[in-house]
Amino acid sequence: MNRDQIQEQLNGKMYWDASESEVRDWLSAKHGIIEKEADEMIAIGTKAKQASIRKSSLIRMSVSLIAALPLGFFAWLAMQSSQRRAAGALGTLCLGCLGYAAKNFVQVLNGRCDTAIDA
Repeated sequence: MNRDQIQEQLNGKMYWDASESEVRDWLSAKHGIIEKEADEMIAIGTKAKQASIRKSSLIRMSVSLIAALPLGFFAWLAMQSSQRRAAGALGTLCLGCLGYAAKNFVQVLNGRCDTAIDA
């Protein structure tokens, strides 16, 4: 198996939230890759994972902001027509979308998430 194929497998393991020590053990046991070469491959896998997290978080952030705009507008309209219950529900949904957008904005900035990327 060549290095590119091993790197693809390593990227997949890191994509699904394997720890660096787990990946390092896998590289040494299965492929005999240790020390500097393993560190280089893990660094490449970490960068690929961060790029994927940033991309998916940016998409989720954009979608939630797009959803928050009409919800906020309709909440404002409901407040103007004295429909407090509808305004409260729509406002709550709008704030939920904004909170989700903020969470994803942080992930875009730091390239980390608490779970596997697609979870």
